Amino acid sequence: MEISTTLLTSMLSLAAMAAADFLVVFTIFRSDNRTAEDISLANCWMAIGMMHFLMVLRTGFFGMGLVNFDRALAYIVQILIVFVLLTLGHYVATIAFENKVVKTIFYFVAFGVAASFFCLFVNFGLSEPMISNWGTEYSAAWQANLVLIAGIFVAFLALVYALIKTIKSYKATKDTKKIIIIISLILYIIFSAFEQLGNIGWHVLLVRILILSSILTAYSAYELEKYKI
Repeated sequence: MEISTTLLTSMLSLAAMAAADFLVVFTIFRSDNRTAEDISLANCWMAIGMMHFLMVLRTGFFGMGLVNFDRALAYIVQILIVFVLLTLGHYVATIAFENKVVKTIFYFVAFGVAASFFCLFVNFGLSEPMISNWGTEYSAAWQANLVLIAGIFVAFLALVYALIKTIKSYKATKDTKKIIIIISLILYIIFSAFEQLGNIGWHVLLVRILILSSILTAYSAYELEKYKI
């Protein structure tokens, strides 16, 4: 089956997102000054990158008429969301909270959300896909999706708190890199939420360009650090 230009554009946009994710990971591990905080962030972008990469393959299978393979990879993508929740939760706890008790509580909340999402997904599976010229859009059943939305919202609020705290201490720390990284994650969550609204046509490409820009924002933080900006 011939893959249409629209579907090829969809695959290329997803591939660009995956490549940018892995670029951030590579840049972090290449850095001689990487910290435990940086490694935690790299793990987060690695999980997101794997998710985007499988979405490229999924779209390709859909274009070739291999619907069963498309759906099978959709299940794997949902499982990868568990790792995104865990790695994002770990990073957010690392940067947002200094108190060990609060940090540990946040770890357990992140683990609880990830475990709940996984259990509900195993029990209820996928919802019916949205199908367009851009491919298929799968999501977990609403029971699992509700837990996912709640968990991401908590992470979003914690990131906003971390951003405010980092900006307030900027005069003392001059930590431009951290501010940019937090902004990149906040933007990624916002733009990814728009992607899940079932956009079709050119809206898909626009949202993915915005997501790509948020990933490249994280990359720019490490590039700017080289020049002590």
